[in-house]
Amino acid sequence: MFHLLTLLFPLLRYCAYGWVSAVLMVPVLIQDLAARNGVEMGDHSQVCDTSVADYKCVMPVFGPHYLDPGTVALYISSFSALVSFVVSLSISPIADYGCKYLLLLFWWCF
Repeated sequence: MFHLLTLLFPLLRYCAYGWVSAVLMVPVLIQDLAARNGVEMGDHSQVCDTSVADYKCVMPVFGPHYLDPGTVALYISSFSALVSFVVSLSISPIADYGCKYLLLLFWWCF
């Protein structure tokens, strides 16, 4: 039993690090990049100054539209979930039909 736990513990740590980085670090990095590429909320001609306390930045998207950097991370994660859902729905009928389902499963895992 002890030998099984010593083999399983590094795998659990690796998975936990993946979840922490996906849940906590990636949205913060996206928000930071959006703030660095953004402009001031009141004056769209000035680059956002993140060194000032209580700064308000917006990011130009799709021409004249502007978004808050916090919502950019939300939209990216929602869009990735939507793409994952659509791809999963379109791959599952292909996996049920034909004799190449194991090969498809193998490539889908990577």
